[in-house]
Amino acid sequence: MRVIRIIDTVLAALVAAVVISLVAVQRGHIEESARTNGLGALAGAAKAYNSKYGSLPPSIIENAERQHEHSWRALLFVDLWPSHAEIYGYRYNESWDSPFNSSLHHKGSPSGMYHCPSDPAPENQTSYVAVVGSDTLFPEQASRKLEEIPGVTVHRMAQDNVNYSGAGLSNTILFAEMHKSGIHWAEPRDISIDDALKGVNKTTPSISGDHSFTFGFRKGPMVVFADGHVEFLNPNIDPKVLRSLLEVKNPDKPKE
Repeated sequence: MRVIRIIDTVLAALVAAVVISLVAVQRGHIEESARTNGLGALAGAAKAYNSKYGSLPPSIIENAERQHEHSWRALLFVDLWPSHAEIYGYRYNESWDSPFNSSLHHKGSPSGMYHCPSDPAPENQTSYVAVVGSDTLFPEQASRKLEEIPGVTVHRMAQDNVNYSGAGLSNTILFAEMHKSGIHWAEPRDISIDDALKGVNKTTPSISGDHSFTFGFRKGPMVVFADGHVEFLNPNIDPKVLRSLLEVKNPDKPKE
């Protein structure tokens, strides 16, 4: 009987371990889906904005005195989801750090749309940034069109409904993850291409994200490309290759 009890105990422990592993795997799949859907939704929003206004949003929205008032994240939020912005309370006619908007800073990003489930930072910090540079999709103090990507073809279905196709979309990064960014989601601040090229997952501002899965398997940060597909970025990626993916007209882009 004692042997049977020991066997039962061992079997129970094994079953428990398997159940825990399955739950962890399922949780990992759910979180990965949330991250993928979040970045994919941002890409869709950026495309919708480009269709509506003829360009992507600028990385920074300035007032007449060239003061930084809003980020592209706030602009997309209030322009494409006005009813949600009204409920959230964000006032676009005031600076992101006005007394009123500052009173909202303790709240998480709207519907969690700018915060990755795996990011340990507070939920009012963005996990998603644009990479700012003269030849990226977000140049300083300017707006870039998706049509500027070499090889892109535009198919206008209706006034505000445009389809984009072409190989250049699938090898040009639109947005990237940056965990523990220290950037409030509405703050007009992102990451420069110079910082991005210093390496992935660095302690300095960088494209970063550490996604742990069952059995210790880890992946790097996620990026979304201009065609809307999401990939994990190899933490050991060659800076030259990363530059080619970030720049619109870089001649060294990887071929499909």
